[in-house]
Amino acid sequence: MSSLFGQCSTNGINNDVTFNVSGQCNEPTSTFYEEITATSKDITVIFQDGDDDPNDGIDYILNYSNSFITGVLDLTSNTFDSTYFATHSVHLIIKSNTYVKVNGHLVLRYGSTLTIEPNATLEVVGNISFPPNYNNCSDCNDATLSSAEIASARAEFEEEHQNSVEIYDHGTMIANNIDYNSDLPVELTFFKASKDVLNNDVILKWQTATEVNASHFNIQKSNNSKQWKTIGSIEANGNSNITIDYEYIDQINTTDAFYRLEQVDFDGRVEYFGPIKVVSNNIKPSFDVTFAPNPLPNNSDININVLGDIENMDLYFQLVNINGEIFFEKTFNGVSSNIFYHKIPNEILDQKGLYILIVRCGNNTLKKKLIKM
Repeated sequence: MSSLFGQCSTNGINNDVTFNVSGQCNEPTSTFYEEITATSKDITVIFQDGDDDPNDGIDYILNYSNSFITGVLDLTSNTFDSTYFATHSVHLIIKSNTYVKVNGHLVLRYGSTLTIEPNATLEVVGNISFPPNYNNCSDCNDATLSSAEIASARAEFEEEHQNSVEIYDHGTMIANNIDYNSDLPVELTFFKASKDVLNNDVILKWQTATEVNASHFNIQKSNNSKQWKTIGSIEANGNSNITIDYEYIDQINTTDAFYRLEQVDFDGRVEYFGPIKVVSNNIKPSFDVTFAPNPLPNNSDININVLGDIENMDLYFQLVNINGEIFFEKTFNGVSSNIFYHKIPNEILDQKGLYILIVRCGNNTLKKKLIKM
């Protein structure tokens, strides 16, 4: 066993190993680059608190440093078949009630897995990254191929590489950054999502501060943040040193959804931003709103009915146009039953067009479209 794990176990680094100690296993304060390599078989590395106490703080500190972040813990494979798939892999498991802190970076390479069990914590003071090793892909460095063919081979290899790494986070994972590929020439200012409930849309927005050799952005979606599907693509601006804004609109899910950006260079290299989570709208309000007529003829009043769990609740009404101008606004305090009726006079809406009726009760809000003929 190398010095990195010397105080935790006497097992060899090329074998399966379980670290199981009571109290804190604190590694030396020196810089390290620890590469656990699966050559002839899979390697499983398990961290498990010997006294199984979830409240005893950090159980393992790898490469503890008081002054700066140093070191890399690298899980890799040197054994590949003819199609460059890793035939042996390293599996890192953090058992329940165990807290592991890595003062450095964690690198997950081809075929490796990271499992954080319930009530377990992995804290990485540096970055978690997934860099591909092009030495394991002959077409990625073949001088007899065209630049386009090499770029295509690298893009395919990177995708296979990223798909081969699996993270099962059932506990708590803390990291400075999760970076699928480093040193790529797009600097992102922000990447965020918002919901347009009225139109049942998710609006994704991002902004770049700089772009170098940037081809396009693939927008990817997942229901579990592990398996991803490309749902759209937006062309990048190639080379830029000014801020550029981007936007993509998707339909709201009935379940929670995750989004990330796959930024692709002209040479085929990729970088990932995100993921971000969008919470579903599957929890429906405890009331419903109907009104008639709709579309609204000229000289007709708006008859609004609210039905549901609203007794003794406050009802808030607002009627706006598509520019956000308010035409009607009123709060009805402590309605007397679960059925409520109100009439809005026709003369309030002086122009034809689309209006939005907003009704709020407690923490729930409903929005309905109204067309004035």
